[in-house]
Amino acid sequence: MLDDNDIVVEAFTSRAQPLDELLKALKTAANDLSGAHFGMRIEFGRGW
Repeated sequence: MLDDNDIVVEAFTSRAQPLDELLKALKTAANDLSGAHFGMRIEFGRGW
């Protein structure tokens, strides 16, 4: 925040990590796709 003379009197920092959310989404997607791959391999390949 600035005062009437445009001098900074307050500042804020953010601890938000947008890459953490992306990393979580990518891990979830990888896990889901791995499960789907395993399921299709069992169904279409009649086992291992």
